[in-house]
Amino acid sequence: MRIHSSPAVEKAALRREILNALASVDRERVRRRVRELPDRLAENDAYRRSQRVLVYLPMAEELPLLELWQSVIGSGRRLYLPAIAGRELIFREWGDADPASLVPGAFGIPVPAEECEPWDGRPVPPSLAIVPGLGFTENGGRLGRGGGYYDRFLLQYKWLPTLGICLREQIRENLPLESHDVGLDGVIIC
Repeated sequence: MRIHSSPAVEKAALRREILNALASVDRERVRRRVRELPDRLAENDAYRRSQRVLVYLPMAEELPLLELWQSVIGSGRRLYLPAIAGRELIFREWGDADPASLVPGAFGIPVPAEECEPWDGRPVPPSLAIVPGLGFTENGGRLGRGGGYYDRFLLQYKWLPTLGICLREQIRENLPLESHDVGLDGVIIC
């Protein structure tokens, strides 16, 4: 008799598997690939149309994005970083790309200061969200960390174009997705 596991159990196991794979990735290879990100992003139609870019603050095992942030700001676009407010995700403008200007936020994650201008959530001028994840499918399936912050945020802004950025080690053919998991419009694989 075959025992079926729940999606939550499958997701937890897959998160561990992906974190283990990321721990073994050569960091110099990651740095080389990250340097290519601004050019790869510039090829994306949603990015070319955007005037405002919502980008995440990477955790230790995620791709370092400082060069990408600087490129976004250098292109004349407005850059927004996330902060947690209760159980919701909000974004605040971060215009200087200087990590020293960030302040401690929820879970010890640095965030733009409260006086930074919030993203207004309107579709004009055009925005793009670059969304984090532990696992992805090539067609935009996304496995997050399990808190649901980005899924809840994206459900509020269904019109918002979305991209994931990841390493090949994070790509899976299938993910144990549930009805509340929000997919992305595309994935850039480094």
